[in-house]
Amino acid sequence: MNYLKIGSIIALNIISVAAFAQQAKRDSIIPDQTIIINKVYKPEISKQAKPEIVPSLPTIDTARPTFNYEVPQQTLSYTYHSVPIRPLALGKQEERKMFQNYLKIGFGNIGSVYGDAGIGGLTGENYTSAFHISHLSQGNKGTPKKTNKTTFDASAQYFAKNHTYHMGLDFFRKGYNYYGYDQNMYQFPNKLLKQHFTGGQLSFGLENTGSNDLKIKYAPDIAIGLMGDHYNAVENQLDFRLPVSYTFQEDYLFSLALEGSVVTYKPPTMIGGPNNISSNNYLQIKPAADFNFSNLNIHAGLYPTIGKENRFYLLPDFQLSYAIWENQHKVLAGWKSNLVQNTFRQLTDYNPFMLSHYSVAQSK
Repeated sequence: MNYLKIGSIIALNIISVAAFAQQAKRDSIIPDQTIIINKVYKPEISKQAKPEIVPSLPTIDTARPTFNYEVPQQTLSYTYHSVPIRPLALGKQEERKMFQNYLKIGFGNIGSVYGDAGIGGLTGENYTSAFHISHLSQGNKGTPKKTNKTTFDASAQYFAKNHTYHMGLDFFRKGYNYYGYDQNMYQFPNKLLKQHFTGGQLSFGLENTGSNDLKIKYAPDIAIGLMGDHYNAVENQLDFRLPVSYTFQEDYLFSLALEGSVVTYKPPTMIGGPNNISSNNYLQIKPAADFNFSNLNIHAGLYPTIGKENRFYLLPDFQLSYAIWENQHKVLAGWKSNLVQNTFRQLTDYNPFMLSHYSVAQSK
């Protein structure tokens, strides 16, 4: 009985285990199905890490290389001599003036003879000088129409520490023959047909060039002249000029000058005519002011003048200049008046055939 129970229990357990295994097998089988997954894809790039650079000096190579050169012995021979090497800037170099010394000679028709010479090379470290001489003569033989002119000019400057001194000398001789009459009707000796003017002038002056605290510039000068003609007319002249200027703030200049001239003229002796000595003088005060701006320059002056026979003149001197077009051009306007002495030398330069007897009269 007991064995039957045990056997039946075992049989039932086996059956139940088999039934459970069969059921578990049925439950593990998944039927076929379709799965759809929807998702938005967004690509992204990952950020790279910034590299950290640490500077460092390169390794110094302390090893010294060794080089061996073999230069063969050579013998050189030249058929020319090389120019010695000289420095371009050795000491003080002065600007070389063109045509420091020159000579010109010419000949032409109507008996023309021309000569002109200049010497400008006589200079030194502290002085300069210049000389000039010229001659021109014209006229054919057998005709009274003859002219000749000879001039000589000389100037010199001496540069001191604070002043510059200058001197000038000029000499002239001008000869003419009277003509225009009927030579068949009138016969005059050559002595009466000739007229010549001889004269000269000597001048001295100085100018301060050194800097001073008062900013005052001065340049006085004086000139002495003498002139005569073939008929013993004589003219003496003394000119002087005393200018002083003051600069204020580099843009304003105030100047004051005293000028004058003393001239005496003695006409040739004429029988039965006047032989009075004439004076031809003037004295002038010249106050003026200059104003300098960026594009505009103004000069204003008004000069009281006392002339011959104490006649009074008030002579203006105004000038305006304006720069246009980037300072490439200037527009000028002004009003200036001068006193003309009408000396014997001035008038004979204009008309050499004038008579030696004339009435001295000034003009402006």
